[in-house]
Amino acid sequence: MNSNSTASAVVHPCVPETGSVLELLRVLKHPEYILGLAAPSGLTAEYEGGGWEAAELEVREVLAAHDAAPEVAFRVLAVAARFLALHGLRLCGNPWLHVQRFRDVAGISYVLHLDLDREDAITWNDRFYDVLASADLLNEVFSLNLRKRGPIR
Repeated sequence: MNSNSTASAVVHPCVPETGSVLELLRVLKHPEYILGLAAPSGLTAEYEGGGWEAAELEVREVLAAHDAAPEVAFRVLAVAARFLALHGLRLCGNPWLHVQRFRDVAGISYVLHLDLDREDAITWNDRFYDVLASADLLNEVFSLNLRKRGPIR
């Protein structure tokens, strides 16, 4: 690209594909660490289970129940970061972390609220799931969903 060009380059966030549970929780709590410019600076995710201190034990329990490592989540997050950057999608609302443990069901769900209405968010979520499926990253341990505008706290 020459210096006279007005085209801007797409900046892809750099997401590690490995890390500890504590590193995973850090990037989930602070989405700008994983999503770069797609997340407003200072935006903090909410943890449905209360304080983030409790999330470490719950995430460890879910991973242990599936004999999985944090890498399963880091890989999905890396794909999400590239997907959002590639399509110019931005967050609008606090992300939401939910850890489910009920009888034989255990999973981690992370919701990203995009600056879109409901119908557009559903379309982008479907496209995102197609990308995850093509990379063999759909799993029962960690799911990431793209949703319409959410609350900002």
